[in-house]
Amino acid sequence: FTDLKGTTHDGAPLLDARRLVVRYSLADLIANRTRRFGISALTVDGFIFSLVRRADGSYNIESGGGSGGGGPAAGGARANAPWDLRVSLSAGEIRLIDGTPVAPDLAQQRIVNVTLRASIRSDRRSVGSGRAQLLGRRTETAPLTAWPIALGGVVDFPRGAADLRLDAARLPVRGALGFLQHSSAVRVDDGLLHDVGIRAYALDIAPERAMDWHVGGNGDLDGGRLAISALHEPVRELRGRLILTDDGVWSTRLDATIGRIPVIARGGAFDRGHPTFRLGLQGDTDLRDLRELFRFSLHQPVSGAIHVETLLEAPISDLLIRSALNVPRGSYAAAPLSDVRGRVDYHAGSV
Repeated sequence: FTDLKGTTHDGAPLLDARRLVVRYSLADLIANRTRRFGISALTVDGFIFSLVRRADGSYNIESGGGSGGGGPAAGGARANAPWDLRVSLSAGEIRLIDGTPVAPDLAQQRIVNVTLRASIRSDRRSVGSGRAQLLGRRTETAPLTAWPIALGGVVDFPRGAADLRLDAARLPVRGALGFLQHSSAVRVDDGLLHDVGIRAYALDIAPERAMDWHVGGNGDLDGGRLAISALHEPVRELRGRLILTDDGVWSTRLDATIGRIPVIARGGAFDRGHPTFRLGLQGDTDLRDLRELFRFSLHQPVSGAIHVETLLEAPISDLLIRSALNVPRGSYAAAPLSDVRGRVDYHAGSV
């Protein structure tokens, strides 16, 4: 088959293939019934898969639950014959299309040179490996760069486990996060992940039964930069190990600079459907540096050493910044300050 085109129910592009070769055996299909539909090999060359994020935040593909090889169908033994075939994908491309990108260059992102070789047996053990390149910019003005990705996985029914993996020496974070999460309150402008390892896994699996997938992974972030609407200055030089879980990203320690203030942070964000921060920070600085973080305090005549402990919590789109302050000695204009302690909440432009 050549020049195949597949679309979603509303006509949006989904999958195009320049060439599809299906190898099958009539004996397996009619008499032996050892392979589903008699198919022994599938080769796809020059395919383009399009994942579209619509303006309303929905995708052209909505999850309907995983499967361990397809549910039983009418037709008795023939329909229930296992998949037993070799799959070869080459010269592939994955397009991430964003209807309302957070930056113009993120309207369409591409993963190119996708190749995959797999041996599939839907009732026993399937293995596969492949590679690809993410075309992305570290920052909006950086040159377009190809970032290599390694793919692999095993689905082993006799052992009751499935493990799919993605590994990369380096990956920019801006593009992926910009596609997955749109927020006017928090925007990722820079950052590079080193030694990236992401796993999708399922346990207690069985043929013809839906799999319960989980996600885990980690990577070392360097040079991260966030723009937070509540702050007058960006969070920059963000670095530390990130841990990916089913529904969040966490870190036991992140170092960063906000304005001229070095800070240490711990925590992360969770709930992909409604992203929420739970992130604690602490730092020691001068009141003159702290006032530069907020527009309302830019011109306040304050000075003196201060210790700050801050908790960012609540949904990312509606942040609450809750801080505990300790000023041993300082001043407000000509008025001296001594042993000042207190708690301050900042939300929606109000203190």
